Amino acid sequence: QFDLKDGMAFQLWLNIGILLAGISTLFAAESCGPGELQPVFSFFGLAGGAMWATGNLLTVPIIQKVGLGVGLPMWGGTSLVVSFVLGQIPCCLGGVCLQPEVLSLPWFAAGGLGLSVCALLLFSAVQPGAESSAVGEASRLLDKAEAGDAGASAGTWVFARVQQAPERVSGISLAVLAGVLYGFQFLPVAMYSELHPDRSGALGSVRFFFSQWCGSFLISILAYATYSLGASRRGNGPPVASSVPVEAMMPAICSGFIWAIAGAGAILATENLGMSIGYPLALNGSFLVNMCWALFYYKEVHGDRNWRIYGGAALCSTLGSVLLSLAR
Repeated sequence: QFDLKDGMAFQLWLNIGILLAGISTLFAAESCGPGELQPVFSFFGLAGGAMWATGNLLTVPIIQKVGLGVGLPMWGGTSLVVSFVLGQIPCCLGGVCLQPEVLSLPWFAAGGLGLSVCALLLFSAVQPGAESSAVGEASRLLDKAEAGDAGASAGTWVFARVQQAPERVSGISLAVLAGVLYGFQFLPVAMYSELHPDRSGALGSVRFFFSQWCGSFLISILAYATYSLGASRRGNGPPVASSVPVEAMMPAICSGFIWAIAGAGAILATENLGMSIGYPLALNGSFLVNMCWALFYYKEVHGDRNWRIYGGAALCSTLGSVLLSLAR
């Protein structure tokens, strides 16, 4: 409905909503005196939020370079594998060490992880990708040359391949990096709980959220300030936010607030179920909800082939979630 340009203004407003959700959790802060609260502000939370915000910033160039169809399964699948591996190896940071998680049925966990990755790959076969102008032009040249067009020489074919390759390689590399960051994002909160066992549990986690969402906001505002400064020095006009409709601000902030609530649920799931089970289950749940929006509200799926692929993706995701749950 709104032209959000390259997404930089949207990510800023999104993180403002996330920060507002973090501020609201201050009401759960521990009392240190009459009318006084003692909020938790931890480096572990800042680190976790910064990891997510950096990965979120990378999604813009990823989609521009390789499209959502390739980028989503790459960063989603990578984050699933990274989170699972982190739960199965001893992780140490600053003298704090996490012991490997014990799974009663490890083969169920491995099977559930594999099915979850397959679901993302199937999803990518349907979801349309947004191509950058460079990749789009290269694809058009490539299609023209491979179709045997009289105006397309062998040189055109080679040029198209050369033009397309760097964009694709860099896009896939960024997607893998984003996936690694997403997979690591809940490791700091697990270490915080290990370091402060007296602050574990649901209430202790709620008090931790403020630090996590502050980390996201700080990276977001830093990235936007750097972006705006670079644009002004290049003479590219006013900051992006001034060219994006103000009407888009409230939906973006509300999206951030809702995302923060979902992120809080993912943190609680990871804390109680572990990195190997909690995060993959949370990601599978978000994937299934996303599919329902695409199918029943936006009606993006048409044709028997696409319906079969979506059905297969939903089945893989559901079975993967069942196996992961049983593995615990």
